[in-house]
Parts: sequence; structure tokens; C-alpha cells
Amino acid sequence: MKKLVTVFVMLLWGVGLVAQVSPDHQDLLKEANEAFENKEYAQAYPLFSQLVSLYPKDADLNFKFGTCCIFGSNDNQKAIKHLTFALNKGANAEAYYFLGLAYHLNYEFNEAIKAYEDFNRKADPKVKEGYDAIRQIEMCNSGKGLLAGMVDLVVLDKKETAEDDFYRYFQLDGIGGKLLALPDELRSKLDDKKGHRGVIHYPQGSTVIYFSSYGKKGDTGKDIYRASIMPDGTFAQVEQVIGGVNTPFDEDYPYMHPNGKTLYFASKGHNSMGGYDIFRCELDPATGMFGPAINLDFAINTPDDDILYVADSLNQSAYFASGRSSSYGQLHVYKVMVKGIPLHLIYLKGQFVNEYDSSSKNAHVTVRDELTGKPIAEFNSNEVTGDYIINFPKPGLYSFEVETDHSPVIHRGMVDIPVTDESVAYRQELRLIDDGGQEKLIIQNF
Repeated sequence: MKKLVTVFVMLLWGVGLVAQVSPDHQDLLKEANEAFENKEYAQAYPLFSQLVSLYPKDADLNFKFGTCCIFGSNDNQKAIKHLTFALNKGANAEAYYFLGLAYHLNYEFNEAIKAYEDFNRKADPKVKEGYDAIRQIEMCNSGKGLLAGMVDLVVLDKKETAEDDFYRYFQLDGIGGKLLALPDELRSKLDDKKGHRGVIHYPQGSTVIYFSSYGKKGDTGKDIYRASIMPDGTFAQVEQVIGGVNTPFDEDYPYMHPNGKTLYFASKGHNSMGGYDIFRCELDPATGMFGPAINLDFAINTPDDDILYVADSLNQSAYFASGRSSSYGQLHVYKVMVKGIPLHLIYLKGQFVNEYDSSSKNAHVTVRDELTGKPIAEFNSNEVTGDYIINFPKPGLYSFEVETDHSPVIHRGMVDIPVTDESVAYRQELRLIDDGGQEKLIIQNF
């Protein structure tokens, strides 16, 4: 489920370059590759981190380490750095796809689109069959459109769990019913074949249940179905829901609100910004048809997987699960306030200019909230151009810590992000100059 992984994991090791590793480190390389091929990215991450430190210019190691940064460490900035390096060193065009994915998960939708387009233009036709870069570009464009509706999420509780039983951490006091694994009698033969074990909300006092299934053919992936609950507890009148819910892509994790009209569900279709997004549709009781799907927007939805939205009867609080900031194979379960706080997105696009050592454009930057001391971003500037992008959670005072290659000095400076009543992008320049033989950092904000 994690990180838009559905179509491409089988091809992750398809890069044609082979790491040139000395005999002393062959056992380490073998262990790393085995973990990588088994999609055990969290285990592979420290192994490739060690190998990259030993062989920093190896394209294949940078490719695999960059991929592990996406799936095994949630460090998309580091993934961007290593995947870009791998491509500059001649990695196969597949790496463009994962570079696009790293940008995508980092909300840098324009850069993601460019990388996906590079993949479509440069990859071999047989390679492209295993990826759906066109759909990824569509989701990036959806994400750009959804930025305008961004709100700040009021989180009441948060727990990290294994994705296999995440739903057991939903507390249904004030909601009623139970969350259960999909009963065998509602599973189709194709569900069994594909290993699909959905999650259903078994409602209290209702005579209808909603669930996901591949159905008999599965030609549109998983869709949302409904079934009547008979007095003896069995199910009858199984049918696919009609209206605006189902798409040619996967739908899953349905939940009918206690009002009997609002269906929440997760979908990879509609205007999802990446992976599963959570949508709602309204039921017309007179026709039994659902209206158009409405995306719940930021910050409920992200470019990662966001699933199983369960709200109480008064629409005051809700639970949902998300792959954001989660380790591979894990999910975070959130309890949140239904009503969010309007939030404006603040981007800062900058460039690092090294006048002290013109051969180096690589700067490692840590940004901290000056009030709390907590880091809000850590990244490297582009080694070729010196460019970087940061997004800030809110206006305020932030400290910048800048480290450069070939220098033990850590430069510090303050940046005041002004209050704004709309989403905005600023420009910045970090300039390292020679001040009488000493390094000096000048931060210039535009």
C-alpha cells in the first residue's frame, strides 16, 4: 500500500547498471540486493547507505539507495539527490519514474511532472508497460488544483501501526458498529485469487453494508458494492453501487455515515493527487444513485495513501489512516477534528551560490522553527544548479543552518516568513562569500 507502490515494485531492480564493488564488500552488496528485491526497503536502506558512502559515484547504488529513501525512510529530499545523481551518471530511464515519485510525494508537482515526462520520452517501450506515468501526471495536476483548498489538520491522536490490522486502532465510541475483515461470503473467487481482504464497517441498526471487491471480472480493479443484511445475519441482494463512486481505478474502504446518505471511500481514480485519496458521495434515496465524488482535499489527503475515513454522527471528529510519514508496511492512524483550519501554502524557491568555492554548489541546509527548535526541513541543494525548494507550514521566524562540502564551518542565519492571506511563493538566495579570507553566509530574500 505504501507510496504508490502498486504497479512498479516488480521492476525496481531493472536498472541495467551493475555496482562495481570490491570483493571485500560483496557480502554486504548481496544482502542489500536481496532485501531490495524482496521489497524490504527499511532493511535495505542502511545497507545501501553504507555502500553509497563507500562508493559514492556508483550509479546503480545511488539509484537503489534513492529508491530506499522513498520507501524505507520517508526522506524524499535525499531520494531526489541520489536519483538525480544516478541519472547524471547514466542510470537507465526507469530512474526518472522514481525521481518523479520522490518529487510527487514531496508536493513538488511541477518537477514531478517533468520527471514523469522524461521517463515517457526516454524509456524503452517495454519498460514503460510496467508503469503508468500518464496517470501519475494526472494525479500531480489534481494535486496542484487541490492546493487552493488546503486546511491545517487538527490532530487529536496519532498512532503508528502495522498496515495489516490498522483498523483495530479506530475507537468507535460515538460512532457505533464494528470494523471487521470482509466476511468470506462476500468475497468473490477473484478476491480470493488476488488475496484481497477488505475492511468493512458493520453498522449498528442498519440493514445495508458496503464493501469493496474485484467482483467477477476485475476489469475495473476494486469497486464498491453493497449488500442487504438479513434478520439471521446473512447477506443478500449484493450489487455494485451506481452513480459517481466507482471508476476504472481501485476503490476501497467504504464507510456509510450514520446519516445514511454520505458515503466516504478511498479511490485511486477521480481527481486523486496520488495513491488512495478519500472522497465522499451523497446518496439520493429516491433513485439509489450516488452523486459526484468530492475530494476531501488537504490535509486529509496527500500524495501518499489515505484510507478509511470514519466520522462520528455529529461530524465533530473522525478517524482515518495514512501512509504519510510512515515506514514501509506501516500506517499512521489519526483521530482528527472534522473541521479544519484554513491554511495557506508558503513555498520558498532558492539558489545556493558559492563564491568562496565556485567548484561546489552543494549545500546541506537544516531549517528549524525558531519558536520550538524543531526541524521542519532538511535538504541538499542541487549539485549542478544550486537550486532548492522549501515549503513552510506557517508564517514565522525560522533558523537556517548551512553546511558545505570541504568546509567544517556551519553557517547560521534567520529568515522571517511574513503573514499572508493567500498561498504564495517567495524567492531566496543563499550566497557564500569570501570576506577577508573567511567564509561568510549572506541570506537574501526577495
